Amino acid sequence: MKIQRLDPLVAQRIAAGEVIERPASVIRELLDNALDAGAKSITASLVEGGLEEIALLDDGEGIAPEDLPLLCESHATSKVHSLDDLYHIQSMGFRGEALYSIAAVSSITIASSYQGGEPYQITVDNGRRQAVLSGGPRKGTTVTVKGLFSELPARRQFLKRPSTEATMCRQVLQEKALAFPDRSFRFLTDGTLRLDLLPTSRKQRILDVLSLSQNIVPSEMLELYDTA
Repeated sequence: MKIQRLDPLVAQRIAAGEVIERPASVIRELLDNALDAGAKSITASLVEGGLEEIALLDDGEGIAPEDLPLLCESHATSKVHSLDDLYHIQSMGFRGEALYSIAAVSSITIASSYQGGEPYQITVDNGRRQAVLSGGPRKGTTVTVKGLFSELPARRQFLKRPSTEATMCRQVLQEKALAFPDRSFRFLTDGTLRLDLLPTSRKQRILDVLSLSQNIVPSEMLELYDTA
């Protein structure tokens, strides 16, 4: 067999498989971006377990209009600028591969208002970038992912039932909520609110999350500290 260069779209989708395996992978990457943007309130919603649609809304600082075309480009990031930065990572994400990978296997629309300014949006449909248009939220960023793996039916065969995929997404959100008790997190599936965590203390956030799956008596819970 002769060696030849892969078509760029084929290469992009192969690389995407290393980052995006299922809807929960998308939720994890979008949550990291929202938290890095300083969001205090995050709402994630799914349709059909995220197979048809995943949406994440945050009230972070937003994205400047001139940066929108770079969002879904490989290795495009605002979090790392030099080799030395790799030794001082203070963000959840830094590779510049998340949105690029999501855009290779779905239709993703990113709409944002940078620091309360005029909102703009861009759509990248399975690697095909469209023009930047006006419109979007008045604050923060809204990311909508539709038709995950719709052009890769073989990948869809490895996914679970929508209810199982939704449960995996919810678990990812709960993990982030435990790490950031000072932020609010909401989770909806098919229009129904399934999770609503308000900003609170670390202890109360743990109690709130544990109580979702078991009976918890707050007075019987002890908070331990390690001063070593």
